[in-house]
Amino acid sequence: MKPDSGRMLKLLYDMHNTRVNRCLEPQMKCSRRAIRAHSIQNSKVLDLLAQNGQLVAPIGRMDADAGFQVSFGLVGRNRATTFEGLCAKHDREFFLDIDNQSIDPGNKKQLFLLAYRAVIRELHATIQQATKSQSGYIERVNLGLDPPDRPSEFGLHATAQIANSYNVYVYRTLFDKMLREMRFGDLQHDVIELSVSSPTVACSSLFSMDSMQNKRDEVVKACINVIPLSVDRTMVLFSYHEDDAEQSRDYLVAMLKRNDSDRKYQISKLILNHCENFVIAPGYYDEWSSSKRAILLNYFIRTAYHNDFGYDHDDLQLFK
Repeated sequence: MKPDSGRMLKLLYDMHNTRVNRCLEPQMKCSRRAIRAHSIQNSKVLDLLAQNGQLVAPIGRMDADAGFQVSFGLVGRNRATTFEGLCAKHDREFFLDIDNQSIDPGNKKQLFLLAYRAVIRELHATIQQATKSQSGYIERVNLGLDPPDRPSEFGLHATAQIANSYNVYVYRTLFDKMLREMRFGDLQHDVIELSVSSPTVACSSLFSMDSMQNKRDEVVKACINVIPLSVDRTMVLFSYHEDDAEQSRDYLVAMLKRNDSDRKYQISKLILNHCENFVIAPGYYDEWSSSKRAILLNYFIRTAYHNDFGYDHDDLQLFK
């Protein structure tokens, strides 16, 4: 018997709205409720981008007819770039040095903390995605859509999401060790300062280079933080564990070696290819033509599952 469409629609909405609220401090033992913490500095960075208390960001929603849809839309700055992965105590304890101070590109501790927060945020995102996938798979079994006693497409997908989350957790433990031993200089960085006519974008993300394996036989990973420092300067920070540094730099050579104009374009494509935790200044977004908006959105959606660095278009530009 096939389940009715109402039950299926409820399943999709429930999966989309699933939230994981847990403090993911290094010991994973904290029982305090996680807060909605910013992954990008609110008091200084978002100040440079926000307009009337709002920012533009990718937004996912469920549509009764079309299913899951993604668009760019306005988000209140108090919700933009937030995640529920740390309690107030641990968020304050870990990130006081980057939340209450201006970012100094030469401060190794600040650079480490920027990368560390991107990793924790990604761990929370992958745990949430794994939870959604597993709960959805179990409900599909209950609805008779998937067999309970043999592999299915949705079951394998849920397993892959759980494995991905575990891999991010293992990667996070490398950062936990550096934090515990205060070995901030062990994390390697490339800092790029871009000259801009106005601040337009901010980003904080951990991303993977799926075609590359490091000496631990794990997928190579790197962190990217895009941080407006002033009205005419934006810092782009790439951060790597020592096992991933050489291969990451080979992968990112187009961003590390070219001039400002080419870098801006290549970094824009990287953000759209690999990240979903980014915000855009509404004033800049309002300047985009309908064609540019469509090209950017379609590229962002298309690369959610398959990277497409081979595609080029002048409108894939997030900097000004």
